[in-house]
Amino acid sequence: MTRYLLASALAMIGALGFAQKADAQFSYGYQTYVPGAGVMLRSQTLATPFGIQTMNRTYSPFTGFGARQYYYGDVWGNRAAMVGGYNSYMHLGYRSGYTYAPTYYGAPMHNRFGYYYRR
Repeated sequence: MTRYLLASALAMIGALGFAQKADAQFSYGYQTYVPGAGVMLRSQTLATPFGIQTMNRTYSPFTGFGARQYYYGDVWGNRAAMVGGYNSYMHLGYRSGYTYAPTYYGAPMHNRFGYYYRR
């Protein structure tokens, strides 16, 4: 047990002692207002050598509706997506999404979900 504690302490010291800015990543995003539709749009993308993550947001101050969409994928074939919407005036929301993970022993693992909620 002492060896594991010592190894984890040395790993923590090494990780914190040599921590620097990650150079191998790319980030892009924007935020804008669309006057004709009356909505705010925001998008962010983060790409690393191991995968990519995207987030999109939409909000309308006139109707009170906001929506978010997340997507994630990596080099090993794992994928995940989530879509969610919420109306702050009516206090109703909805979430839906899926996860997918390939396996080497047969069929891939696949999970879908969706539900309504009220705050």
